[in-house]
Amino acid sequence: MELPEIGLYIATKKQKGMRLFVEEAFGDDPDEFYLVQIADDDSVGDYSAMGEELDKEEWESLVSECGLEYQGNNNSHSYFEYCQSSGIDPDLGDSTKEYGRHLEKVKILRKVFSPDINDEEKDRLLAELHK
Repeated sequence: MELPEIGLYIATKKQKGMRLFVEEAFGDDPDEFYLVQIADDDSVGDYSAMGEELDKEEWESLVSECGLEYQGNNNSHSYFEYCQSSGIDPDLGDSTKEYGRHLEKVKILRKVFSPDINDEEKDRLLAELHK
């Protein structure tokens, strides 16, 4: 057995459409024990928000009950990776705001490069990105 993938999971059964992000998963022997740190869609990257830490049994139960399906990595760094790569002190009050801005930019860029976007919407998003 492997550790859960880092990234977005969407519920396909109970609470259909619920979005959870696995921010970290760790354990020496995933067959025996591991921990998974998750955050809901609104709390991703918010260092001050309450996330949850689930053990192997709790995670597997949640996956089964909600039909969680891995959607892939959201291509944004975890909060700590962002702070480290940006030279930001994670203990500073403004660091979560900076990270929130980073996540918003990532969301905008995903939309900009979506194959379904029209030119007018693309221009609007690019203007928003450069604010």
